[in-house]
Amino acid sequence: MRIILLLIAGYLAYRFIKKYSKEKPRRGASGAAKRGETGKGKGEDTVFDEVCQTYVPRSFAVKGEKEGKTYFFCSENCREKFKELAGR
Repeated sequence: MRIILLLIAGYLAYRFIKKYSKEKPRRGASGAAKRGETGKGKGEDTVFDEVCQTYVPRSFAVKGEKEGKTYFFCSENCREKFKELAGR
């Protein structure tokens, strides 16, 4: 009987913890959290960041152009690094 009560108490504790500890949104290298844009990015197209080799949701991406071609970056830092590397 004690085992059953312990199992029930454990299950209730598990449900309580699961209910009140929601998973926080993932905030990758995009810098979106710094800009306060946590609701965007779900189910949208992604673009490739040439500098850090990651995919970023289009709404989070920082745009840059070179020779008429548009490039996308995860942050201003990556865009600046791209400018430095392209200038060599």
